[in-house]
Amino acid sequence: MKKVILKLTKSVNHSDLRNLSMINTIDLNQKSISQIKIFVNRKESTVGNFFSIKISKIKSKTNEIEIHGCNKFFNYLGYRWKKDKLFINSDLGFNIGYKMISGEIKINGSVDNFLGAEMSGGEIYVKGNAGNFVGSSYLGVKQGMKGGEIIIEGHAEDYLGCFMRRGLIIVKGKVGKFCCFKMIAGNVILFKSYKSFLGLSMKRGTIFLMNKDIKNIGARSSKSFDFVEPIFFKYLKNYLKNKFSISLGNSKYKRFYVDRSINGIGEIIVRQI
Repeated sequence: MKKVILKLTKSVNHSDLRNLSMINTIDLNQKSISQIKIFVNRKESTVGNFFSIKISKIKSKTNEIEIHGCNKFFNYLGYRWKKDKLFINSDLGFNIGYKMISGEIKINGSVDNFLGAEMSGGEIYVKGNAGNFVGSSYLGVKQGMKGGEIIIEGHAEDYLGCFMRRGLIIVKGKVGKFCCFKMIAGNVILFKSYKSFLGLSMKRGTIFLMNKDIKNIGARSSKSFDFVEPIFFKYLKNYLKNKFSISLGNSKYKRFYVDRSINGIGEIIVRQI
C-alpha cells in the first residue's frame, strides 16, 4: 500500500474537491494524482497546480492520504470516499464525507454543514465541532445517513440525524435544535445537553441520552419504562468500549417511546445518573 501526502502550495478561498476522491480508484503515482481535476478559486484546475505530492510505500491494508494546508474553504472532501484512510489536520468546509461509502476520514479540526450527509458506510472522526445536518439527508431528499459511524468530540448544531436511516452518531459535546428530526432508524448517542425539539416526528431508531435532562424532548412520548438491557444493548456497550473507549457503565436507564403524535415507535433511552 501507499501513503500520499498533499501539501497546499497556493492560497485557496473557494473549492469543490469532490473529484479528489478519484484517488481511491487510480494508480497512485505523481502523474495520475497531479492530473486529477478540481475546482479551486471558482476555476477548474488540477491537483498538481495547487498541491505538492509525496508518495511512499507503507505496511498497511489500505492506502493513506494526508492533506496539509486545508481551511474552511475546502468543501466536498471525502465525497463518495471508499476503502482508503483520509487524514486532515485543520478545519474544513461543508459536505465533508458526503455520500461516503467506506474507509476512514479523520479530521483534527472542525467542519461546516452536512458532515456525512447520506453516507452509507465508513467512519468519520471529528476532533472539533460540526455544523448543521450531521448525518442527515441533503436538501430535498428524504433519506439521510444509511450506514457507517460519525464521532464528534466537540459540539454539533441543528438537525443532526435528520431522516437518518441506519448507522451510529456519537456527539460528546452539545447538540442544537431538531436533533433526529424525522429519524427513520439508527442510533444516536448524546453525552451532553441538547436544545429544543429532540426526536420530533421520529418514526423509529434509538436516542441514548447520557444525562437525564428530558425537558426539551419535542416529540410526544409515552410514559417511562424501566429499561431491561437486551442482547443488542450489551453488544453495543462492548463495541463502544472496545472501538472508541466509550463506557456506558452499569447505570440504570429509563425508556420512552416517541413520537406518539405520529404513531412513531422510536425510543429515547435516558441514563439515570
